[in-house]
Amino acid sequence: GVSWARRCVQETDINQYPIMPWILADYVSPSIDLDDTSVYRDLSKPIGALNQQRLNAFLERFRTFSQDDETKFLYGSHYSSAGIVIFYLLRLEPFTELSVELQGGKFDHPDRLFNSIQQAWESCCKNTS
Repeated sequence: GVSWARRCVQETDINQYPIMPWILADYVSPSIDLDDTSVYRDLSKPIGALNQQRLNAFLERFRTFSQDDETKFLYGSHYSSAGIVIFYLLRLEPFTELSVELQGGKFDHPDRLFNSIQQAWESCCKNTS
């Protein structure tokens, strides 16, 4: 509940909040059969490699780093960060308050607030940011 979430934020690093792994790939069907393997994502690949076009963009960016770049990387951010935790848990205190604080005292633009698992899944599979 709220007390566990508040204690987690106060006593630990919010960047280390437990994450939800993307296991399912079907977020549009009104119901799913968990015995049907087609409802699961391909767990043999990382999220960044599920979409070939997205993977190609990551690989191209990796190849174009100059020799002077200190560290090459495929993914520009960690899978969990304070911003991501706040994004998903916006409707649960203390994350609502933290979101407002992060955005300078007001809520972020509505189009950037979490409102759909399906949209989050699609973004996770298609966007390179």
